[in-house]
Amino acid sequence: MWILAQTKSKREKTAEINIKNQGFKVFLPTINIRKYSNSVWKDAIELLFPGYIFINIKDNEEKIGSLSYTTGVFKLLIDRVTGSPYIIKQSLIDNIYKNNQLNISSLKKGSKVNFTKGISVLSGIFIEKKGSKRASILINILNELREVVVDYDDIQPTYY
Repeated sequence: MWILAQTKSKREKTAEINIKNQGFKVFLPTINIRKYSNSVWKDAIELLFPGYIFINIKDNEEKIGSLSYTTGVFKLLIDRVTGSPYIIKQSLIDNIYKNNQLNISSLKKGSKVNFTKGISVLSGIFIEKKGSKRASILINILNELREVVVDYDDIQPTYY
């Protein structure tokens, strides 16, 4: 059984460590992205849901009260009517985890991708693999879809 806690600003990792120390399992989903910084594209890891952390309270339901006072945690998300924490379904956690594992090899025809070569990000649609290091994608250029062959290093899957 999973619940959701809001963390203090930029304190997700602190909250994760302190919640784990209390015997709970936590899920802090991240995504691999490419950022343009100092005239160079760099690989980076960002939180998928900044400011929030998923907590599995199974087998520790009697200790749930201590979570509100954990260093790094701002508050638990609570249902106003019942006064108990919102329960997150396991299927939602599984879906987030599955989508978090997206990479170039898992792309299928029609998947949305971002083309990150140059100084701006262009949205595109994956068509097919072209060898071991290249892919064919559709990009909207001047209101016309164009097929372009690009390096795998220049595209990344979108998560939405």
